Formats: sequence, C-alpha cells, structure tokens
Amino acid sequence: MGVRRTIEKAVRCSFFEPDEGRLWKSAKRHGDILDVVKQEYEREGFSCQKELPVSGGKGSIDLLCIKGEETYIFEVKSTPYHRLSTSDLIQLAIYVYLYSVERNPGRLRAFLVYRGQGSKPFYVEFKDTEHLRVLGESFVENVGRQRNGSPGAFYIIGDLCVICTNTKCQFKAGMA
Repeated sequence: MGVRRTIEKAVRCSFFEPDEGRLWKSAKRHGDILDVVKQEYEREGFSCQKELPVSGGKGSIDLLCIKGEETYIFEVKSTPYHRLSTSDLIQLAIYVYLYSVERNPGRLRAFLVYRGQGSKPFYVEFKDTEHLRVLGESFVENVGRQRNGSPGAFYIIGDLCVICTNTKCQFKAGMA
C-alpha cells in the first residue's frame, strides 16, 4: 500500500466513495500546479525531478529540487490553500522522513503547495524539517505496528462528506 493510501486509511472514512469526475479535474489541476512550481525553481537554477519514488516505490515525492547543498521537497495539492488538512502534513512528513533515511540530504526544506489565486501556487514552507522528519518517522512506525492487526472499518465525518457518492452512508442518509 502506498503512502497516500495508508494515510487516507488512517484519517479518512472507510466508506468514502469518490466522485470520479472531480478526481479527473483534480488530477489535471495537480499536474498544472506541479509544472508551474517546477518551472519557477528551474528558473532559479534548481535541478528538479517530478514523481521521485521513495521507500521501494510505495510513494513518490511530487517534486524534488536540488541546488548545491539545498534540497527542497514539494507536496502539491490541487485544492485551494484554505483546505489544508492534517493528512497533507502527514504525507509531507513521511516523504521528508523517507527521503532523509534514503539519501541523507544537506539542508532540507519542505513545502506544501496549494492552488492559489488565479494560476499562482500558494506555498506553505516548513524550514524546520527535523520536526517533520520525527512526525513522519512516528507515523511510519505506528503503521508498521498496526499491519499485523486490522483496525476495521469506521465512519469519519469530515470535509469529504460533501463530495462522497456513497448512498449507503448512514451519515449522508441522516442529512437528507
């Protein structure tokens, strides 16, 4: 199971059924934002790589940019910045941890990138990546401990409920 799916399993409703049309639009926006960020940093002299696999291919860093001793990790989201979520932060933290273990970078900075005004990316920067690394390590270790048992399925009421298409959801039935 990949990094994103593992996080979703831990923090999202087990019964969520995504709207495929919205997912397609989201994937396109994600690619557009990713391309803009890559171009911006390449103009600044960084060498950038999209979709860098980590941890044996179980996930990939959206964008990694390196210039001298500086290494930047970008986790790009297609949503507007006011939709920042805990799972976004955990995903970035896991990538910081896995990249640090695999490559032992010099100065590492990490960014969550959201859709800003117009076509401009909105950056949330984390200069102190040591705290992110520890959070990522903690999450990876906890997931490893849970792999032997199954936490079961459970409902989680959250922001995705408004776009969920699961007609059997007890929560949605109560909203009707």
